[in-house]
Amino acid sequence: VDRLDGYHVSNVDKAIIEALTATFGSSIWDISILTCTHGQLAPPNGKSYEEFTNDRLNALAAAVKANGNSVPRSALVENGSRCAVNSNNEKILPDKTVWLTSLVSQVVDIVTGEALSLLHDGSMEDIDVYAKKRRWMIWPALLLEVLVLKPLMVNLIRKDPDPDMKFKPTKTSVAASELAS
Repeated sequence: VDRLDGYHVSNVDKAIIEALTATFGSSIWDISILTCTHGQLAPPNGKSYEEFTNDRLNALAAAVKANGNSVPRSALVENGSRCAVNSNNEKILPDKTVWLTSLVSQVVDIVTGEALSLLHDGSMEDIDVYAKKRRWMIWPALLLEVLVLKPLMVNLIRKDPDPDMKFKPTKTSVAASELAS
């Protein structure tokens, strides 16, 4: 996820791409979607919206491909309150694309497609010895929550004043408001 209005792929972006590739392998890009936010932005310098978005998405895709990875899918999103809506009250981009439907259809394509073939080698299964050592602590923590914390919180909520009651200033709140001004 990156902003659409970024004008170049920064070193931070490149480091993130390298870290994701090193951690999950290059096949992660087969099941990823490069997403740019702020899809409602007007293009700068007289460019068309399509040219502006393609330039930004192609720059990000090139950065991913530079590490020897496949080029992932891409999507634009905009969830701001000023985003245009169509007659069905769905948020749309300037090219009249319903961005949520577009994004979800790409996710569905990935999930139902053959791209979901990540391999699990099982080499890390025996490493989590710490969790096995401390597993017994779950029961005392659960009992503490059920027998002590929950009844305590229930009592505090019951003693809480009526929410419809008007605020009555106390000496402390008056002193605090005088200090603030």
